[in-house]
Amino acid sequence: MKRRKKASSSASSGNPSRKEQVQEQADWDQLVEWTGRVDPASVDALSAARTLDPFFPLLHAIAGRSKRDFFARVAALETLATSSRVWFSPEDLKEELYWLEEEPRKHVLQALRASDWLEFDPERGTAVTSQGEWACTVLRFLRRETQEGELRPAVEGLRVSLELDEEHSDHLLSVRKHLVDLYDRIERARASHSAVILRREKSRLSEAIDLSAAIRELVDRATLDDSTARGVARAIHDLLSRLHYKAGELHGDITELGRQHLELTAGVTVEQIVATLMRFEKAELADIGRRALLPGVRPPALLNVEIVASAAEHHLTRQRVAREDVVWEEPAKVDAVPAEQLSPAEIGTYLMDLETAYERMHPTPLEQIVCSGDRKETFLRMSLLPLVGEKNTGTGEVAKLGAIDLDVRVSGDGYPTSLDSRPIRQLTPGEVRPKQSGRRQT
Repeated sequence: MKRRKKASSSASSGNPSRKEQVQEQADWDQLVEWTGRVDPASVDALSAARTLDPFFPLLHAIAGRSKRDFFARVAALETLATSSRVWFSPEDLKEELYWLEEEPRKHVLQALRASDWLEFDPERGTAVTSQGEWACTVLRFLRRETQEGELRPAVEGLRVSLELDEEHSDHLLSVRKHLVDLYDRIERARASHSAVILRREKSRLSEAIDLSAAIRELVDRATLDDSTARGVARAIHDLLSRLHYKAGELHGDITELGRQHLELTAGVTVEQIVATLMRFEKAELADIGRRALLPGVRPPALLNVEIVASAAEHHLTRQRVAREDVVWEEPAKVDAVPAEQLSPAEIGTYLMDLETAYERMHPTPLEQIVCSGDRKETFLRMSLLPLVGEKNTGTGEVAKLGAIDLDVRVSGDGYPTSLDSRPIRQLTPGEVRPKQSGRRQT
């Protein structure tokens, strides 16, 4: 019974509980699992996406995802939309979204394609659609609204959740969090004794006071089934009352600072000082200004006897290293290597497989051509595959590869698929087929 009373007191005071603060920070810290242990705060796109945190309760019913997915998708979409490229190949996507691991990056791009924010073309790659550009424009607008006033989006999110008859406990917590932050900012502004900071916080407080009637109405309409929700509602009413009291104190602080800056001795006003200065000639005022800019203390000399003597002593006692004579000699001759040793045996086997695929005169699966032997030989075949069918590309083995008139075509959306009992785990699906130009030139 005592423990429940203590929790209710904490909620009514307007301060978030330790468990809620830990959960909010954990949602942001979980991004490390997707970025390969890279600090999310060091990525500009993720830091910009985090500023949309107040809109997550509003968009949660539409997104249906966690904050980790929300931050990653917003950052990925804005990164691609603001890039200088129009079409992105798989390598370009890996370069632009370097802060995401391969598997999370694949899921994020699939989600953006499913929302019609990205489109894929087998020949050109991936691009941002017009709907994706529109989504980025809306996100930038929401971010600007967040910077101008963070309380209004939270209130609108609570209003929408009540109209749709959905769960609104998160919206109540969000409204309370923004009111607590506003109360803390006002306390810090009063402690700063700065007129600029006080006037800035006064404008934010005026917005909260204008919304106070709407906030109280929405809180009264909310369903308060458990003690925690009732405690949050009482905390919101208490914070609004205290903010109305702080508005009077803030106005008094601004007025007191204004009196301190405008109060002049001997009864002289600002108008009298300006009128007196206007009676002087421009040359006289310029001469007074030049004399005021002269330094009051003579600067020290850049050179003196001690500095020159020390520099001379250092120059005389420096260590002198004798220069070595350069001996010019002819380089040793390199032994010639036979051509058989320069060409691995795997290339000969690769040429035979390509010849067999050409003689069949029908498409051959790409994995049957590339995946052969161990992983080393497979990577060798994949690196030589772009040279197949490219005539006049060199001599020796390169010319033989270019003489085989084959064409490589990729199928599907370009993403690799899993392989069973192969040297490599995944490979992009495709096929190797003879070109339409005719037989191989010999």
